[in-house]
Amino acid sequence: MKQYLFVVSALWFLVEGYRVNVNSIDEDDPLILTPYILDGKISEGRKAARVEPFVDGVESYSGFLTVNASSNGNLFFWYFPAENAPKTAPVMIWLQGGPGGSSMVGLLVENGPLQLKNNFQLIKRPTRWSQNIHMIYIDNPFGAGFSFTDPAGIAKTERQISENLYQGLLQFFQLFPELSRNDFFVAGESYAGRYVPALADRIHRGNPDAVTKINMKGLAIGDGVVDPMPSYTQVSTGGENDDDAIIALLNSYLRRDDVQEQIHVNGMPFEALNNYILATVDYFDRDTKVTPWVEELLNHYRVLYYHGKDDPRLNYTDTVKFAEKLVWNGFEKYRSAKWTEWTVKGADAGNLKTGGNLAVLLVNNARHMVPIFQPERSLAMINKFVRGEPLM
Repeated sequence: MKQYLFVVSALWFLVEGYRVNVNSIDEDDPLILTPYILDGKISEGRKAARVEPFVDGVESYSGFLTVNASSNGNLFFWYFPAENAPKTAPVMIWLQGGPGGSSMVGLLVENGPLQLKNNFQLIKRPTRWSQNIHMIYIDNPFGAGFSFTDPAGIAKTERQISENLYQGLLQFFQLFPELSRNDFFVAGESYAGRYVPALADRIHRGNPDAVTKINMKGLAIGDGVVDPMPSYTQVSTGGENDDDAIIALLNSYLRRDDVQEQIHVNGMPFEALNNYILATVDYFDRDTKVTPWVEELLNHYRVLYYHGKDDPRLNYTDTVKFAEKLVWNGFEKYRSAKWTEWTVKGADAGNLKTGGNLAVLLVNNARHMVPIFQPERSLAMINKFVRGEPLM
């Protein structure tokens, strides 16, 4: 009961801080959904969040969740329900890297149901992860994509970032309570190799006393930053010549008035990659290691690291070495396991090592951002992972 009172009082403070209530919401303003949640007007909030489909057959909801009133901090999400068996399908949050990258990159360029073409047309992606998974794309941290805050609210550590995300998820599951008991996974790539374990750790620590418990089953990290930390230049550049084109495409499209109106972000600035966050985030905080988080999480949940063998930004050998050094209740099984060939539809697709709750997958003919280069194999991988099936 104490946790419930805390959540309600926090939401009341958030709304009072904005001096906003459901009856005063202006349709021409960005859609902040927290007032609906506070007032218990869940059906009205969901109706307001519904996105008029860009493509036939693609249902979605979007809006902002206020998670830090003192700094005017709001996280933008875009949620796509699972197409198949939605009542029991797992739920996944997707976090982009950067730091400062918008999760609209993952949505529109990598694994989402909407694929943005160079002519600014959207098509239904054949290899969309939302076929069998409820996908939540959240711009994170504040300042990335559409998510916003006052300057004082810029998060500088993974702890701050994960707390904001956790509070956002608690509100999301109040808005969509039918999903709260479904299996839940945290996923992301690149610098999200730090975000993902930090958020999973926050969920793990929060669940015992939480009224809204998140049924977390695992985490998946693609081409991720691991310990020891790579150089700033290695992560922020790394020889990916297509980055500028992707950023320019997304910025041009998501700044359009008609698009912004459709996804309820009217008049908001958008940055696919926020250079201010790149310069501000406490990137060189060497005292914050992901290893303790990952080791504790491995005692309770499935963990998948997948990495493109041809990644010029973050070498897959760093992931391999990191995994070998992890210590948890199943580490002996992992260390004694052999690398095997990973096949998809009978074709050689990479190499796999599994033991206990840990799996490390090296994907052939893939660079940084694996789903761009191997969409079908990425889909096969993630479907098996969330179902708890062997990846072979």
